Amino acid sequence: MATTLTLPNEAQAPPAPGLVEIDIQLTPFDMYRAERTVVWRQIRWIIMSGAAYALLLVLLRGDIFLLTTVAVLSLFLFAAHSGFLFMAARSMLRTSRVLRGTIHYSFEPTCLRSRGETFWSMMAWSNLHDVLETRQLFIIRTSSAQKAVIPKRFLLGGKLEKIRAIARKSPSATLTPNHAAHAPTTGRLNITTRLETEDLYQGMLLLLIRKSYWYAAQLVFSFVVFFAVNPNLLSPTLFVAIGSGFIFFTAISVYRASSRAIRTNAAYQNAIEYSFDAHGLEGSGPTFAFHHDWCNFQSVIEGSKIFLFCPSNAQMVIVPKRSFTDATQITALRQLLRSHFQGKLSLKQ
Repeated sequence: MATTLTLPNEAQAPPAPGLVEIDIQLTPFDMYRAERTVVWRQIRWIIMSGAAYALLLVLLRGDIFLLTTVAVLSLFLFAAHSGFLFMAARSMLRTSRVLRGTIHYSFEPTCLRSRGETFWSMMAWSNLHDVLETRQLFIIRTSSAQKAVIPKRFLLGGKLEKIRAIARKSPSATLTPNHAAHAPTTGRLNITTRLETEDLYQGMLLLLIRKSYWYAAQLVFSFVVFFAVNPNLLSPTLFVAIGSGFIFFTAISVYRASSRAIRTNAAYQNAIEYSFDAHGLEGSGPTFAFHHDWCNFQSVIEGSKIFLFCPSNAQMVIVPKRSFTDATQITALRQLLRSHFQGKLSLKQ
């Protein structure tokens, strides 16, 4: 059951000059286009280098059949990976209560606020990593791994130009913490932590193995295609050797992505305060704050070193176990989750 949200003083402040307010409803194609844009920016140089090498090889050999084969295979791989991206985007939207609902955004000179029936958040513009604009979307990224997707069909009547101006200025600001929201109360558990690359790396691996099935399927598909075009390598010894190398490469890629996400997110450069109670999870730092009712989380997974709160099968909030002062606090969180969380629980004890 949704609870009534009580926003911090900052969220209840009167509208600021230059305020732009919109309500959006995302579709699978919105999420797919956003993911495609971000992925293309990450791998475009690899793709262009591979295409140039293949074209040079074909020209040197002068083999029209090879050119046709490379073109057909490239189109097949592009279509297949686009399909995996779309299915992953659709699955994330379907499993996320926040994303599939109506989201209200308020663009203000100092911060971006969002809210729905069971959540609210605010982010100072100093948290902004970059802004990507496509023909259909306005993508606001707080790091290389986090983004807010704003379809342009909701930005009518001059709102797009105002949002461009606000985001372009990106003034520095620090949000005044709402200490009342974290005051010690009966049944409330408060902790302070600072995320590190290792925390995000473990979270990404857990999410990939336990929840993000379409992303995992995309990796398996790439592995199968490699042997399909190189059947001479399909022997037990080479299969194990190449498979081990593929797993190692995937782990390194995930670790690098985690490191980049930590490095590019201003919120991770400071301590984060988390608060757990019967109603949900809150987090805050010098440049951001958020609240989620428990019903927003699809599942909670306890790993050896972290707690993973999953709003969907491709999103997560990470709470490192080292943040708790003693085992009693960890036990208290487990009990709180068993009493008030209705989703899928995977706890150690």
